[in-house]
Amino acid sequence: MVLGRREDTKIIDLVSVKRKRMPSYVKETLEYLDMHFSEKVSVDDLSERLYVSKYHLMREFKQQTGKTIHGYLTERRIWAASEMIGRGIPAQTAAEAAGYQDYSIFYKNFCKYMGTAPKEYQEQEKQPKLLEYSNVVVLREEFLQA
Repeated sequence: MVLGRREDTKIIDLVSVKRKRMPSYVKETLEYLDMHFSEKVSVDDLSERLYVSKYHLMREFKQQTGKTIHGYLTERRIWAASEMIGRGIPAQTAAEAAGYQDYSIFYKNFCKYMGTAPKEYQEQEKQPKLLEYSNVVVLREEFLQA
């Protein structure tokens, strides 16, 4: 699954819309993961914090969000790191700030979810976003010539 800026927002918005119907412990898990994504998080700690079986928590989280706890945490970290990289922060620094202790794992996950390497992503983000606009201009010129 390749995440893009617009797609990320939709995923997070979809989750927030569904949060209204979720059990309170799943909502609290999502809120905790959103606020503490850069820290070391374990399912055991979450289940103790919420007074619920870790197996029940994992099963219910997956059922309600469509993602495993680990998968959601990974996507959240990659999304945060991509935002930092897009603003010009070096990939190593962004990886550490997003909670990755091992850059090779970050690099692998970033490539998997974003569809490109961090350096290439940063270069793409530096490029002016005129490609979509230039297509409109070409279409407009073709329309005026017809």
